[in-house]
Amino acid sequence: MNMTSSRPPLTRRRFLGASTLLGAGLAISACEFGEEPQANEQLIELGAALRSAQKNFQAKRAKKWSGFLGKQYDLVTEETLRQCGTDSEGNAPQGCQEKISETKNAPRKAVSLDKAYDRALTSELGAQASLIAGLFAAYKAAGDNERPNHPTEVSAEVVEGFSNPDVDVAAEFRSLLTLTYGAIYASGVALAKSPADKTRSQIQSLANQLRVLRDLTNDVLEELGAEIPAPEPGYTQGGADGKSDAVEYFHPTLLPITTQLRRITELAANEKAVAYATDWLKTTACGEAALERLQGKDPKDVPLRGEPA
Repeated sequence: MNMTSSRPPLTRRRFLGASTLLGAGLAISACEFGEEPQANEQLIELGAALRSAQKNFQAKRAKKWSGFLGKQYDLVTEETLRQCGTDSEGNAPQGCQEKISETKNAPRKAVSLDKAYDRALTSELGAQASLIAGLFAAYKAAGDNERPNHPTEVSAEVVEGFSNPDVDVAAEFRSLLTLTYGAIYASGVALAKSPADKTRSQIQSLANQLRVLRDLTNDVLEELGAEIPAPEPGYTQGGADGKSDAVEYFHPTLLPITTQLRRITELAANEKAVAYATDWLKTTACGEAALERLQGKDPKDVPLRGEPA
């Protein structure tokens, strides 16, 4: 079975598309009534925390971390400006510019970015939650001291958060399940390519996590009363099929799963569902990062996880 989806490619524009249309309508209405759009407070708070942390790492001469957080800050600022909109001359509202300037001048200090990201995630749904989840996942993947705990069950609140009569959320979970089947199949192929060393141990650990994701995705689909696709006898991984190195072969199979989890995060209708999808997003992103380290790459080169290929 070919793992290439027949759907239109998911771009960052499409991730933010629905909220862009809604936001544009609100901005037009605001302009008609002479009201100036205000910067999103959750993004402003997150931007200030990232800027403070960046300056703190600069002072410690930790260039890689400083650069990574600087890129995350730029992405948050970009989204803040996008939501604010521009006037006929292409300028953002004065109030928005002032708020962003305040974040740029945030004081250097140690901050808990975990708490900052949690606050931002629990305050928003939709496209903004998807962006923040991708940034949070990248932040967790960039560190090598801990691994996030993935969900082990699906609560009633999570299922309720994915029960949207206006959106076929089940179709997105079926896509996630198909991608997970393919990655589990690929893990077996990768293990056959691996000697009994750290690489083999890492791939086995990720395969175990994928099986949990598979089982919980089955549970979600069952609770939604949706059809559950069966696994195929085999899967092709596209360009990765020709790779003889186990890590080079296996790593590309995780990327579309992370992208699909970000898509699902955007569709979540309550905080529990957002947290569920985000926790799995962080888990798969950390799996990507672990394999990147085995290839001599630095996960801090990726400031946003779950971006479409």
